[in-house]
Amino acid sequence: MNRRSNQRESVQLNCRLTGPGKNSRKIQGKTVNISRHGLLTILVQPTTPTLDFLQPGKMWTVEVQLPSDHPFEPKCMHCQATVMRVSPGPDGDVRVAFKINYMKFQNFAGAKLPDFASDLAMVRQPN
Repeated sequence: MNRRSNQRESVQLNCRLTGPGKNSRKIQGKTVNISRHGLLTILVQPTTPTLDFLQPGKMWTVEVQLPSDHPFEPKCMHCQATVMRVSPGPDGDVRVAFKINYMKFQNFAGAKLPDFASDLAMVRQPN
């Protein structure tokens, strides 16, 4: 049974995943598909210490590099997202499904976590 409320579009774009905490490392990934409220990624450089943080319910920052064919700076879709599931892919890769809680579009080079953290404080809802 498909419980998705929005259709997913298959699109392969480079992305950068940043986990919770000050000492979290950035992981390179690629998107598999994206919808209005979620995305599925494949980890390009999975590392064991960081994979320990990839637990359902944890919030991560996902920066998806958007294609550009113009003279302006590259743009990215900067998301605050919750890990929904982590599973092995058909080729032995690691797939991570995210629910998007908040998103904004910005310059890819200017995507900084401190700026994002201040924006997140305005939209965070108590549990």
